[in-house]
Amino acid sequence: MTEKKQSRSPNFPAISLPQAINRVAELNDTIGQDTRHASLQDAEEAWGISERSSQMNQVCAALRAYGLVEYQNTDAERLLRITGEADAIRRHEPHRPDCLLRAFLKPDMFREVWNYFKEEIEGEILSETELYRYLVSTRTGNKFSDSAANNFCDSFLYSLELIDREAIPQADTQGIFPADRPAAIVGGGPAFFYGQSPASTENSVPISIPMSDGEIRVVNIPKMDRRSYEMFAKLLEAYESAIVNDTQD
Repeated sequence: MTEKKQSRSPNFPAISLPQAINRVAELNDTIGQDTRHASLQDAEEAWGISERSSQMNQVCAALRAYGLVEYQNTDAERLLRITGEADAIRRHEPHRPDCLLRAFLKPDMFREVWNYFKEEIEGEILSETELYRYLVSTRTGNKFSDSAANNFCDSFLYSLELIDREAIPQADTQGIFPADRPAAIVGGGPAFFYGQSPASTENSVPISIPMSDGEIRVVNIPKMDRRSYEMFAKLLEAYESAIVNDTQD
């Protein structure tokens, strides 16, 4: 009788969030503090990892999974673009705790465990044994292998140490905060700040947008209901090609 082949363990970042943040800092040290774009050659110099190795692919994929870098492909090479979120974390901006929580919740498996154990995490009573049991036995779908579960526990719990526990009850399952909380709402690019600009009025919310040239531009967004907001988001997406000027990167 043929033995049933074990399913592949679910994907999760190859390195922890603290390690990923350190990798971004090393990259910044190599390319300069005021530069957001790095080549794989820059990454090789910063990390001592061959640009063609599987380890390089794993590290880059982990940084992308946390939302710390984006891929920008050209005809000649792949570039890593350090996001506004990562830059805010590195610079220890006032909203850094919120940025860390959002980065922590970006990987699917981190978010799944967060949702399942949120009360335990909030109460600081989540044990490694309990987490391991969930991964190899309790969870629905693919189970983790023993080694993968141990690696995930180490990475998740080490990353969790960065999270401000006071922010946990105020975030939903996607790690997004209410609009009245001073926080950065980041969509993979520049950070959009609430609470860093003139106060909200009855009918609008001023949002400060850090530009790539270092300037801060304030845009007043009218307050709207959920339906109008969804239509506005779709309209903004439709105008992306007109708004985004890639020649300025």
